[in-house]
Amino acid sequence: MFDNSSSATLLMEDTMDCYVRMRTSNLYRVLFNPILRKYNLSVTNTSFIQYDCSSSSGSTNISQLLDQQEDMFHTMMLLYTWVVPLLIILCGICILFNMILVVSICWIRKPLSPTLYISISLAGTDMYTLFLLGCGLVINSYLPYVFDYIIPYTCVFITVEALRLGAILITMLHLVFLALNHYLGILRPLHYPSIMTHRNVTLLIVVMWTLPNVAMFSIFSIVPDQLFQNCNNWT
Repeated sequence: MFDNSSSATLLMEDTMDCYVRMRTSNLYRVLFNPILRKYNLSVTNTSFIQYDCSSSSGSTNISQLLDQQEDMFHTMMLLYTWVVPLLIILCGICILFNMILVVSICWIRKPLSPTLYISISLAGTDMYTLFLLGCGLVINSYLPYVFDYIIPYTCVFITVEALRLGAILITMLHLVFLALNHYLGILRPLHYPSIMTHRNVTLLIVVMWTLPNVAMFSIFSIVPDQLFQNCNNWT
């Protein structure tokens, strides 16, 4: 038997199996799972890693792996404790400024020009994207790494990720639409008012807001035995 800060190894007299105690943390288990799969190791119900210690270097290698994982765990915990709140505060500030832009539509002379209409929608898209980014930081980073709390409903992670990826596409489509709007204004200045009517612009904005989310949820739903078909498997 040997002891250190992160593990204790037990050699059973009647077998060639050794057992290494690992940290009883939900997040630590998640981080250590790739190593367990790589070295074909198994974990008992009492948080002991079982391995074949017939080789003289077996216990030393496992101990080194645990020590490396422990160092990475503490480093990531310290990093997320300070960096994630800062990022969330920045997201909140950006959401506030975009909210001011959206609310300013109440004081803008009507009717809105197509360029201004798209720009206001783009500001709303930025608010939506930043909100989802902040939710992702809290759910995927801050709660697991700082408070060791992993939401038991795995589909929540997948839903937030699908919405976040959809929000990125919504922002990209708005920027492309804004560029096309300027292109039409330069290339066909006489036909521009009849093409970029309020009805056409509204219809395109609705399509840009809905199509990416529908596409992302469809993609996340058609992968066999993964994502929404099996929320516990998202490899």
